[in-house]
This record gives sequence, C-alpha cells and structure tokens, in this order.
Amino acid sequence: MFLDEITSPTEMRIVVGLADITGFARDAQARCDRETFDALAQFYAVVGKIVESAGGRVVKFMGDGALLVFPPERARDAVQALKSLSEKARDPLIRLSPQGRLRVRAHVGTAICGPLGTATHEPLDIIGRPVMELFRMPSGDLVVSPELRRLLDGP
Repeated sequence: MFLDEITSPTEMRIVVGLADITGFARDAQARCDRETFDALAQFYAVVGKIVESAGGRVVKFMGDGALLVFPPERARDAVQALKSLSEKARDPLIRLSPQGRLRVRAHVGTAICGPLGTATHEPLDIIGRPVMELFRMPSGDLVVSPELRRLLDGP
C-alpha cells in the first residue's frame, strides 16, 4: 500500500485530499451515539475502499472528515475517486446527515510523511504547506487546486 515503506519522516510530493460532510454535527445531535458510530463505520469503510482502489491511503478520519493522500503519478485516479465519493457513499451519508453534502478538496505539493504520535502509538501522518493550504481552500462538491489542475493537464 502507498506509504507503507515509510518508517521515518520523509519529504515527498503527494496529492492530498479532504472530505467533509456538511451539517454532520447538527444532525448527530438528533440521534443516539451508537447510531452515529455505526453510520460513521459504514462511511469510513466506503471511503477507504474508494481511496485504496485509486492507489491512495486514508491518513486519518476526524469525525465526519477524512484526510487522504495519493501518489502524484495517480493524480487522475485520485480526482476520479474523490468525484465518486458522494455517489458511492450515499447510504451512510444519508444516515449521517439527511440534508448534508460531501465537500471534497484536493491539492498537490511537497510535505513530510511519516510516523507521528506518542511513544506507544505512531500512525502515519502528513505535515506541510500543502495540508495547510488544503484546509484554507474554498469548500465545494469537488474543489481542485490550480496546482493539481496543472498536474492533471500535463506539460
């Protein structure tokens, strides 16, 4: 799997994605925690399957959000996978937030990838400007940064 060989902080070019459900926090208050947990588990499974089939990896889930990473040579596959998320994750999305929508952003750049955490738990993480820029991008059904668009368009 992509980045499995990383055992120490490594600078590398990556395609990074962020998926987030609008209205999730509001809608989660209307149901029991177990219902929310079960729907998130279903959502996570769908996201993981789609991302991995495009050569990518889920870096982390944060409630209703997911931070995703792909190799730049699979940028076209990454964008196609991100486009398909809303449709393929429709059932858990409706369970999580009936009026909500999946908002997806994608960017490309060089970041540090590697294990990061505590002495007993060091999952893979990505740190760097592309991640910060991703979080500052406008929100929409699928927003692709100009840098990623240039990569997709080729030389």
